[in-house]
Amino acid sequence: MRRLKVLINTPNISDKGGVSNHFLGLKDKFQNEIEYNYIGDKSNSKFFIFYQLIDYFIFFKKIFVYKPDIVHLNPSLNMKATIRDGIFLMIARLFNVKILVFWHGWADNFGKKISIRYSKLFKYVYNKTNAFCVLCTDFENTLKKWGIDKPIYIETTKVDDDIIKNFNINNKKYGNGLLFLARVEKYKGIYICLEAVKNISDVKLTIAGSGNELNNVKKYVSDRNIENVEFIGYVSGKKLIETYTNSSIYLLPSDAEGMPTSILEAMAFGLPVITRPVGGIKDFFEDGKMGYITESKDPKVYIELIKNLLQNKEKIKEIGRYNHEYAKKRFLASKVAKRLENIYEEVYYAK
Repeated sequence: MRRLKVLINTPNISDKGGVSNHFLGLKDKFQNEIEYNYIGDKSNSKFFIFYQLIDYFIFFKKIFVYKPDIVHLNPSLNMKATIRDGIFLMIARLFNVKILVFWHGWADNFGKKISIRYSKLFKYVYNKTNAFCVLCTDFENTLKKWGIDKPIYIETTKVDDDIIKNFNINNKKYGNGLLFLARVEKYKGIYICLEAVKNISDVKLTIAGSGNELNNVKKYVSDRNIENVEFIGYVSGKKLIETYTNSSIYLLPSDAEGMPTSILEAMAFGLPVITRPVGGIKDFFEDGKMGYITESKDPKVYIELIKNLLQNKEKIKEIGRYNHEYAKKRFLASKVAKRLENIYEEVYYAK
């Protein structure tokens, strides 16, 4: 088989969002000929239409000059991105090129609007693609409900190979350090974490990340004199590695997710995970073997689950080893890139 030429639309690296970081981590792992087409989120600019037209012109020119075998689009299911990438899709169709659409974020409110009013329009535009990738079976089922009849592949986000290259699971030490590493937003379950840890002695919760709720969370901690909480802000590079290495249990009692990279990274560093069955988490998570997964939002439930792990160091080690090996086999960027390239081949050679 010859090397395929693939043009991938991805947000600018400066965006620092999940999609841009995802493809930044995959960039040197591909075996095929890959060209990135960087697009910007200019929705807040008063010159939005002008900048968007420039993005479309550059995209048109790149297809014309580069002549890719496959165009890979990466929208999120929200109104602006869905409309924007629908136009990218139509431009690619002018060149009779194979198209893969990978849905990353998924806004349920906008999804409900499509279900009620716009499913026929959505199908008319997006069923012109050749295949889709999604992060969980819930997204797959919704696309089918809207009338999409093209192949749908379920994929994951990734863990950068390099961040665990010096990590040895056999040297992992488990103490009483709990970690919440995510955007600090109410829907991520941050208040559940705080209510749980304030009622457990001898634990420390590290909150890593920024977000709209951060100042409110800090005030919540201060007003209630919750002393076993540390805020370290957004972390990356060596600080990210250090944060995972020094933690023992990862908490993410979120209301909504696609496939959170933080859970995959926590598993790669041998952390048991306590989370909820949302998005792609419930598609792979093994309760009791990877940690605990619960529908509950009651902090008392999380207190018991945390204590179950802290009081059984052998169980923490057993789960940690299992998670580390599972993440290495499934979630490393090199593995994700290989699976993605297998999808490219299936899409390109499909009749």
